[in-house]
Amino acid sequence: GGSLDGITVLPVERVNEMKTIHYPDLDRKQGLIWYYWNISGTGIIGHNGGDYGVSTEFGVNEDGTGFVILMNGYGVDGTFPRLEKAMLEAADSL
Repeated sequence: GGSLDGITVLPVERVNEMKTIHYPDLDRKQGLIWYYWNISGTGIIGHNGGDYGVSTEFGVNEDGTGFVILMNGYGVDGTFPRLEKAMLEAADSL
């Protein structure tokens, strides 16, 4: 919502604008910089990236639990979804 520990970092209107899908005809799952996807029925908002030889991904679910993946490689055969799911399951067990 733009605040952390009672300190406003961004107005809630700016946060909502960042999460709004501005060009649904181009991409129905991407806001200003955030992507939306599901892991086992749980909504995730995050972003990914990469360069030659590296891949990265960040995501947060509705309850605020998140993950960061930094990988030297590209991830094949569902690497990212398997890692995302395992990390969220591990966080739930803490």
